[in-house]
Amino acid sequence: MSRFATFRTPVAALPALLSLILAGCAGQVGTGEQQAAPDYVPDASYHILMGEMAMQRGEYFVTAQEFAEAARLSDDPAVASRAAEYAYNYGFESYAVSTAERWLELAPDEQAPHGYLGLLYLKQGDAEKAFVHLDGSMPPADVRVEGDYLSLESSLAAEGRPETSYAILKMFDEQYGPNVGLTLALSEIAGRNGDGEAAVAYAREVLDQEPELLEARIALYHGQLLTGETDAALASMAALLEDQPGVELELEYARLLVNAERYDEALAYLDDMEERHGFVPEIVRFHALISIDQADQVSAWSDFTKLLSAGFFVNESFFYLGEMARNNQEFLQSLRLYSRVRSGYLLVPAQVAIAEILNVAGNTEGAVAHLDEFYQQFPYYGFDVWVAKAGLYSDAAMDDLAYEAYSRALEYQPDNIAVLLGRASVLDQKGETDAAVKAFRTALRMEPDNPDAMNALGYTLANRNIKLREAEKLIASALQQHPDNAAYLDSMGWLLFRRGDYEAAGGYLEQAYAAHDDPEIAAHLGELMWAQGREGEANIIWMLALEQSPNHRVLIDTIERLQ
Repeated sequence: MSRFATFRTPVAALPALLSLILAGCAGQVGTGEQQAAPDYVPDASYHILMGEMAMQRGEYFVTAQEFAEAARLSDDPAVASRAAEYAYNYGFESYAVSTAERWLELAPDEQAPHGYLGLLYLKQGDAEKAFVHLDGSMPPADVRVEGDYLSLESSLAAEGRPETSYAILKMFDEQYGPNVGLTLALSEIAGRNGDGEAAVAYAREVLDQEPELLEARIALYHGQLLTGETDAALASMAALLEDQPGVELELEYARLLVNAERYDEALAYLDDMEERHGFVPEIVRFHALISIDQADQVSAWSDFTKLLSAGFFVNESFFYLGEMARNNQEFLQSLRLYSRVRSGYLLVPAQVAIAEILNVAGNTEGAVAHLDEFYQQFPYYGFDVWVAKAGLYSDAAMDDLAYEAYSRALEYQPDNIAVLLGRASVLDQKGETDAAVKAFRTALRMEPDNPDAMNALGYTLANRNIKLREAEKLIASALQQHPDNAAYLDSMGWLLFRRGDYEAAGGYLEQAYAAHDDPEIAAHLGELMWAQGREGEANIIWMLALEQSPNHRVLIDTIERLQ
């Protein structure tokens, strides 16, 4: 603490302090003795006031702390509900859990705290706790309708935890099945989870009870794609279209074609739809998304421009046009396009893309300033902003700031494995390898089957040329889960290079580079080529990588070290 720091009496304490002063004066006059004043203990209203003041200053984490303390001290459910809603909306997950639990303790008959806790435990991957609270958030079992379970499935799907969501719905089925709505929800989420056999079985179970239920038939066809019954699924869908023609079902047929990886057929079918139905925004959008996925930027650009001209899917159109301009290295145009994304699920990715472009151009200060300005306007996205800033600082070799940014992100989600791994990587970049390895091991203990954690620890050991046997086992385990992951392939290739097995290393590194021309992969593949006497090929690989990432530290260090 500064020697010049001044003590400021909290506003809420002034009345109590004044009364103590007056009482003390009276005692001195009457008896000549000074009475000891009791210590002031802040109550819930004090912490609410401190939280509100912190919010006005933009100190949102402090607000979450103060509101949580107010919830702990108060017996009013409204105080706890405000704290829980604030923490949830601003992304402070640990405080959201504790305050929602307090809310439920004070108001055990309310459904709302169950809803918050159910989604929070889902995000944490705890299926059992999520089930208990999601069950509590729904109407009583004897009055639930089929739509309740379908709505639940939609909410679960939106959170992006397919395996946990699948487990939760299975628990509902064990407890409350059979139910047509629940079984249909299971079929849909099984399909999203890649379990084709279960998706088909659940869909057939629904159709046994309601043979004409359209949603069940569509779920069946998507499940059949996963089990290899592609022709049967497409033929059944085509027959359904003959009986019930219409744009929505025709789009569903196009989705089946895409899921079957028949992209040319899907595009041709959508072209035919547009000829028959005229301009329908959903048709044009779907055509654009397939085109951009298939690297047909000419068609995608035309489609998104058409949507913009008609005023449909505006934010999506600006974002993907910005992506295409960025891929073509038309950075000024891409910045203009990204800046037009004003809301929706692509708002944050657009702002991060702007910052990344500025950072690659060497303007890290401008990149961070852009994210700070966005954060001031949209404080709900604090977690995303701090993670993005950490990445910018790390790419710019500003390791202390990167570490601090990752730490700020952990205030929101203390158990987020990706952020913990990112912060550990910064320690390694700073040369604090022992601390980095310890941090990686801590993350791996939290999620022993997490392939990213396995790969991060394995790569760090391999990169430092230590404990190569353990490193190989870790990376191999990660590859077993995701055999085509470019980062994991690169790690195995780099380990084999470190071991001196150039031939085997080349297979992994070339496969990794073909999957993703990342600058670090390029650095590793180029170094292998250089060691094999293929200096010309190495220089080409590095030159191409430098065009995309001129400031990448691993790439630059590799080139300077070898040349």
